[in-house]
Amino acid sequence: MNSKKAQIIGQVFIFILAAGLAVLIIGYGYNAISSFTSRTEDIAFINFKTDLQTEVRTMASDFGSVKRLDLNMPGRFQMLCLIDLNKRNIAATSCLCTQCQGIYKNDYQPEICDAWTTSGNLENAFLVPITPFKLSSMEIENGYICIFPRGNKISLKIEGRGDRTKVSEWT
Repeated sequence: MNSKKAQIIGQVFIFILAAGLAVLIIGYGYNAISSFTSRTEDIAFINFKTDLQTEVRTMASDFGSVKRLDLNMPGRFQMLCLIDLNKRNIAATSCLCTQCQGIYKNDYQPEICDAWTTSGNLENAFLVPITPFKLSSMEIENGYICIFPRGNKISLKIEGRGDRTKVSEWT
């Protein structure tokens, strides 16, 4: 009779060990997948930023050239806003800095407005939620542009101006 009790206790012990091992394996797997997902998002951001910086810088010296630039928007971002740092004087009245109506109502971004109006700021590109970075000299017709992705893609029209690049949305 004692041997059967010992077998039952042994089986419970093995079951507890197996359950503990399963929890450890599942926990490790979850952490590994989370880490891979985070790294994938970081890589997508770096690729987006590098491609945009390279194309804007390259096109600046190619006077008169026009190019369509299609970029894959990193998944965690909802919009790209670009500001013309040479047009700080119109910032206060823009829809980026004041709440407008109609098609521009979603352009209101106080953090980007602060960067635009702050003297000495060199960051002129922003992915929302706010992640700023710098592009070479740009010209933007109305001082700023905010573009929402369509199907996770953004299409820009870039035009070489000799010393800068004119940027607008490709329509």
